[in-house]
Amino acid sequence: MNTFADLGFPFPIFEAPTAEATNYVGVGDCRLCEVKDRPRLDLKDDDLIRSCPTCGAINGLLAGGRPVETSCRACGAPVPFPEQSGDDSPFPVCVDCLRGGKMAISKETEFGIVEWEGAIQGLTRHLPEPPESDQFEVVPIKDSFGVRIPSESLWELLRSPGYPSWQGENWLFHCRRPMVYKGTWESIAKTFRRPDRPIIFKGLFADDAPYQEWDPEQFEHGAPTLYLFQCRDCGQYRAHHDCD
Repeated sequence: MNTFADLGFPFPIFEAPTAEATNYVGVGDCRLCEVKDRPRLDLKDDDLIRSCPTCGAINGLLAGGRPVETSCRACGAPVPFPEQSGDDSPFPVCVDCLRGGKMAISKETEFGIVEWEGAIQGLTRHLPEPPESDQFEVVPIKDSFGVRIPSESLWELLRSPGYPSWQGENWLFHCRRPMVYKGTWESIAKTFRRPDRPIIFKGLFADDAPYQEWDPEQFEHGAPTLYLFQCRDCGQYRAHHDCD
């Protein structure tokens, strides 16, 4: 199965097959920059990132939103939609535009939801209760919580594909940074030698996790599904699982 790296367009924190990228629509023409023959994602439900022509502040505009004038979050001046945006039709955007910061794909993580406004502030949002972790500072936000994470880490998440899941993605962290999404256990288990698979599987979870005794082979058929991540710094694997 091809990855974005195989196609010549690697992502630092997404190494899964392209088939595991949410809304991947194959190689073709980018609606945003109009460059041809690029891997693309349909980003009509995601945010266009535009600088205010008056003050330069970053603003997010829904790609599939109405093409009306939007006010800058900082100075209130008009921020125009690009001509190519503004309807409910597919909005295929190439990986160059995503990596270049022209789009932002919101992410659900173990430390809260990451959106473009929060990335500017270095803050996640919408955690119902404080996380059981001392990696980051916890911040009360109205009736929920967020955590302070360096903006560059949050922007890295926003400029990477998401992955489809049964119950919603849950991007994991290690060594205070977003981990690399490697793919489902079903798609990557075959890359490990069979004798090594149980050992790697056992290392994915805390010792007191109830699924320590599960058989890794039960995740090799798609449901339940195991989503595998690896730390960029120390190489540690982690995972979360869900089912339909």
